[in-house]
Amino acid sequence: MKLIFLHIPKAGGTTLLSILERLYAGKVIFSIKVRGHTLGVEEFTNLAPAEKNAIHVLKGHMPFGLHTHFEGEESKYITLFRNPVDRIVSHYEYVLRKPNHYLYEKVISSKMSLLEYALSDLSAELDNHQCRSLIQDQNIPLNTFTEEHFDQAVKNLQNHFISFGIVEDFDRSLLLFRHDLGWNQYPYYVKLNTKPDYMSKKNPSEVLAQIAKRNYWDVRLYNWAKAELNKRLSTISNLDQELKTLQISSEAFGQGINHHAKSLKAGGTKKGKGIASFVKRLIGR
Repeated sequence: MKLIFLHIPKAGGTTLLSILERLYAGKVIFSIKVRGHTLGVEEFTNLAPAEKNAIHVLKGHMPFGLHTHFEGEESKYITLFRNPVDRIVSHYEYVLRKPNHYLYEKVISSKMSLLEYALSDLSAELDNHQCRSLIQDQNIPLNTFTEEHFDQAVKNLQNHFISFGIVEDFDRSLLLFRHDLGWNQYPYYVKLNTKPDYMSKKNPSEVLAQIAKRNYWDVRLYNWAKAELNKRLSTISNLDQELKTLQISSEAFGQGINHHAKSLKAGGTKKGKGIASFVKRLIGR
């Protein structure tokens, strides 16, 4: 089976990417690159059929539908969803921190507030983008998302995604991925590319409510996905024990990385390697 990780921007995917790279080490992994506001999809679609067939994991920011380029072998997607308001807040703060972002100059020159940014129509990434990511038609005009589009997004999620998770319920989502994808190892991790989103706390509730209204379809999708996630997790009989194992192994893995970095700085590697080996023994059983 070909695995496709559809990485929705600012939805916690960087940490999951690192997990996939470790779990599928030795397999051919192809990453969709981002250049400015352009996705490097053609680098994948222009590959020869034999090169595409050699890919085991396709990952990155991408439109739905790239599974049609794989021949002869079943392809299934996974993805992560995030609270739509928090995602927009994170998107805004990310742009402010990145002078090379394609929206940076527009936002800075106009001195846009969070709400102005969220309602600006500067990008489709600000208009129910989580729903849009599940639809093959990438040319839906802004502010024209409909019930029909929403139904298509949910249908694609049900028919083409072997699993999906929620950023705010990350650990349990990882365990669902583990069960649905048959991972022998635990998907232990350290958090990557995380920054605190202060705007949610600094802005009044009416501002956040307007952002939610602007992303009405994403809010509906997020609520549906949360309910579905809980339903699927309820079928895992030893979930609490697995959750403890994941948390312990992730903590140990993080400590191993820190010790390893300090050991390298001091001119040695034995201590870091020892902890890393302990983690592997713990989660590989």
